[in-house]
Amino acid sequence: AAGRWSDPVAGAEAIRSALRENQLDSHWSRNHTQGAAGNIAGDTTADIRAPLWDCRPRGSSGSFFRRAGWGASEEVTPRRRLRLFLDSNVLTSGIVSGWGLDKAVLSLCAAKICRLVLAEAVREEVEENLLPHAQSLSLPEADELIESYRGLIQLTRPESIPYPDADSVQANRHLIRHASDVPVLLSAMAARPDWILTHNTKHFTQAVAQRTGLRIATPAEFFKTLSSLLR
Repeated sequence: AAGRWSDPVAGAEAIRSALRENQLDSHWSRNHTQGAAGNIAGDTTADIRAPLWDCRPRGSSGSFFRRAGWGASEEVTPRRRLRLFLDSNVLTSGIVSGWGLDKAVLSLCAAKICRLVLAEAVREEVEENLLPHAQSLSLPEADELIESYRGLIQLTRPESIPYPDADSVQANRHLIRHASDVPVLLSAMAARPDWILTHNTKHFTQAVAQRTGLRIATPAEFFKTLSSLLR
């Protein structure tokens, strides 16, 4: 790719601009004041099912970002949407892939069936991942990729979770095997989402889930659970 995509600084700035249009909701704590109960791995089936059964159509959301592959759909607004904290590998794959479970997760968030929880630590990783991918594409394709990213942010209006402070990161180094995963894990602990979706099961293990009281799964495991509840 030519132009700004061949310049790492300019390319990174173009990616970050997708998040500078007041699209992030940083007031998640006011709307989600529940404690750890109801969000941990040992929840009952009823706890998981409750937000799903409250889903009902409410008008039309208009056209989704067709060029990004989100398609057009009727918005479904639940009384309490499942809050999904996505790791950077799921989020990046969902943005760059034409189809698949990662894309399906983002489609649920774009349709406002689920709520995307976006940590600052994850956002930084996603932008670092998108830049080399954009540089490998033609200029029109690179522009389309970033428009896809911008469209996702505009549609989902994700909850923004701030980066944890350095002292907290250092104090909680023992919680997970890989040091670079600590900020992401602490952000998830602060957000208390219904699910953390990741492909990094080597580091985000069930032992980590039990240690932190978080429900951690792959997108495949997430959809398998939803499928079993909807039968």
